[in-house]
Amino acid sequence: MMHMSEPGAVSKYVGPDGFERRPSAPDTTVDIVVSARDAGADMFGGLVTIEPGVELELHYHSQFELQYIVSGQGFALDSTGAETAVAAGGFVLSPAGRAGSHGFRATGSEPMQILFAYPSTGGQEPDRFPFDPAAV
Repeated sequence: MMHMSEPGAVSKYVGPDGFERRPSAPDTTVDIVVSARDAGADMFGGLVTIEPGVELELHYHSQFELQYIVSGQGFALDSTGAETAVAAGGFVLSPAGRAGSHGFRATGSEPMQILFAYPSTGGQEPDRFPFDPAAV
């Protein structure tokens, strides 16, 4: 039996010039790779680049977040105050809510790049809340 193509979204390549650069903290960039602008998107995600010596502050979302360390090294920070060494090839899994608060500090001589993705109907951007340890 021959299957006909569904109308609508098709696979596409998005090169670095197709990313949507977003303003971020000093010495940190965020390039959005998939969002509501992409037909058929069921996720929101991109690439964060953190320069050596820079810390991305603790924050959380009401959605689960998957983060893959593409390059560099540093520490993942969590809501308990723990710091876990991370390096290229590893993942950080952050549950939804305050307990899943997370941040990163880049160390070493090269920037840390983190590919992140959230489940998101229609590719809508997730919420983001600062984590205040004193409010626990």
